[in-house]
Amino acid sequence: MECKYCDKETVFNTSVCNQHGGHRVRTGNEAPNYKHGGRTKEAMESRERLRMLTFIGNKLGFLKRKLRGRKILIHGEWI
Repeated sequence: MECKYCDKETVFNTSVCNQHGGHRVRTGNEAPNYKHGGRTKEAMESRERLRMLTFIGNKLGFLKRKLRGRKILIHGEWI
């Protein structure tokens, strides 16, 4: 594959060469902005599961709504 700006070969399955900014995208712990892991895919999924369990507990009356902050919208209902 050729670079879209010149005739050089592209790098790392991007559309540009090294000279025009082609580089490998790092993810996870190797990413340059990784700090603590609070926004990783795994952490976000566990928060979503906890949010859904809280929603179910509120709807069935097992929990009282004493959540702090803004209400959240889940499946068209504010909790």
